[in-house]
Amino acid sequence: MCLANGSASRRAAADKLFTYVRYNADLSAGALAALGIDDASAGKVQKLDAVDGIPDLQRVGRAVAERDVRAAHFDGFAP
Repeated sequence: MCLANGSASRRAAADKLFTYVRYNADLSAGALAALGIDDASAGKVQKLDAVDGIPDLQRVGRAVAERDVRAAHFDGFAP
């Protein structure tokens, strides 16, 4: 809602309306091996539009989440 003097719109713009945490996974053959996923083809999982790579990408996601994601990374986010 914007008041006649525009104060509500300025206040809303100053508030954080979107926040996220991003985790980037290295999809090189060496990084996959380090995650214990040495049976996956790096070339296959690097092609994010290749649907046949989805099961391996899911394994990568689970392994990276286990290794990197911590509850403290989300401190300050709305419940």
